[in-house]
Amino acid sequence: MNIIYKLMRAFSLAKKAFLKPFEKDLISKIGPSYFILLGIGQLANTLQPEISNNTDLVLFIFSFTISLVLFFCPLIFYPILIQGLRANASKSEFVFPKLNLILKKTWKIFIAGIIPAIFVILGTIFFIIPGIFLAKRYIYVPLIVEKEMIGPIEAMKKSRTLSRKNGWTVILASIYCSIPYVIISIPIILLDPTINNTSEVPIIFSTLITIIIGWFTTISTNSAAFYGYLNTEDKS
Repeated sequence: MNIIYKLMRAFSLAKKAFLKPFEKDLISKIGPSYFILLGIGQLANTLQPEISNNTDLVLFIFSFTISLVLFFCPLIFYPILIQGLRANASKSEFVFPKLNLILKKTWKIFIAGIIPAIFVILGTIFFIIPGIFLAKRYIYVPLIVEKEMIGPIEAMKKSRTLSRKNGWTVILASIYCSIPYVIISIPIILLDPTINNTSEVPIIFSTLITIIIGWFTTISTNSAAFYGYLNTEDKS
């Protein structure tokens, strides 16, 4: 009965999170930031294969820079996303965070995420199950750091405590939210010109589809974590 109850809670959370990317309010608040930042990242990704195959030092440096852009664009978007979800949840006005605050939070979230990421990767390598368990324990680390601006060790301790309440619910809800987009993504990946050299699909088309699918997966999975975290705070 307890398992069924948890599955139902996860489905309820997933349903709420799954609908978030379709809300006009959220699209208007954070949509432009997403499509600019992730558009830059995906554009850099399409340039990467050609440049990375070149042995010229300047092009190698440029390729490395593109890799950094691709990595940090989603991280930079994260504080904007959480601010948008917070305003959406409270039905309040969205105030775009100042650039210096975005960068400060991005850096703190990046640093705070390194240790849990190492634990999760090592846990996944050793029979997968430990990795899933650790992902559940540290699922709230970025949200805690974004809100409280505390160090990684403190955030990990707090996440371990909070995730005991509904960590598995959030993990399951995130999986539920991802399944439809994973299914849709399979043919897109197979037709991606950067992977399949024989594909006749224009790069700009596959890039645009990737960005759009990314919007739905990013918003829905992060919404599941955000509302799970919100519920634990309300009960604390």
